[in-house]
Amino acid sequence: MPVEGGLVLSCERMRSLAKIDPKNKIAFVQPGVITSALQNEAEKLDLFYPPDPSSYQVSTLGGNVAENAGGLRCFKYGVTGHYVLGLEYVDADGYVHRTGAIDSDHNEPDLTHLLVGSEGTLGIITAIALRLIPKPETTTTISAFFSEFDTAFNTVEEIISRGWIPSVLEYIDSRALKASAEFVRVKYPQEAEALLLIELDGTMEDVNHLQIEIISLLQASTVKLEVAENEEQRQLLWQL
Repeated sequence: MPVEGGLVLSCERMRSLAKIDPKNKIAFVQPGVITSALQNEAEKLDLFYPPDPSSYQVSTLGGNVAENAGGLRCFKYGVTGHYVLGLEYVDADGYVHRTGAIDSDHNEPDLTHLLVGSEGTLGIITAIALRLIPKPETTTTISAFFSEFDTAFNTVEEIISRGWIPSVLEYIDSRALKASAEFVRVKYPQEAEALLLIELDGTMEDVNHLQIEIISLLQASTVKLEVAENEEQRQLLWQL
């Protein structure tokens, strides 16, 4: 609801995924495209759009750009702004401007990164050019339950200090864990005070090597450790 004389402008019907250029690894989309829709289309071409807000199944790319949304994979891959190559936007006077990869004449200053995260205050975004990268060869997910939350935090510090870079390193405390487990009906150790969800991606060789290293570190301090063996098990772990 608009307040204090404001207005709400909805772009949800602007859902054209105009083009994916696999050679140059660029996607051209309208702001109403759902994040997961782009990710799915990119994967069909063995490409990858890393920004991964938890709301990826409902959040729009225009909203992600306006908020410079992060996501679970930002530890390794960064946030939305790292993938925006150009924008089309309408200013307060109704003029249409194009920046970066969408400005074919290159006759305007490149204000792309000024607009990212501006929350609609500098203009209304009507088209977006996004950078894609090659799809990782493989992905695996590890869930690690800890009896003390301090141990979970210390484990995160240890992983980072050793120079290991998971694509996701997500912490869930006991209260959130209890509520989530009841909601999705997943059983977990009752003595668990914390959960780390760790995702690794890259080449098969790199992922296997890193998985062995991380499991070796986790085994000494966890009350339960589980590695997803297929995509179905990965999704089950991520339900939490």
